[in-house]
Amino acid sequence: MEIAIIAHDGKKAEMVQFLNEHKEALHSANISLISTGTTGTKAEKAGFKVTKLLSDPHEPDVLT
Repeated sequence: MEIAIIAHDGKKAEMVQFLNEHKEALHSANISLISTGTTGTKAEKAGFKVTKLLSDPHEPDVLT
């Protein structure tokens, strides 16, 4: 299963907190994460493997 994580600037810390709170479930279920660049970088620093994609400049919540 693949889950996309997207967090606006003020919510990136909360997204990482959510990932940390569910780390065991994410790893045990072999869930892969995809994300926009900055959110993905923050998740990587927390120890998660993330495939980072570009966001669409006209639709920031759309990954390309």
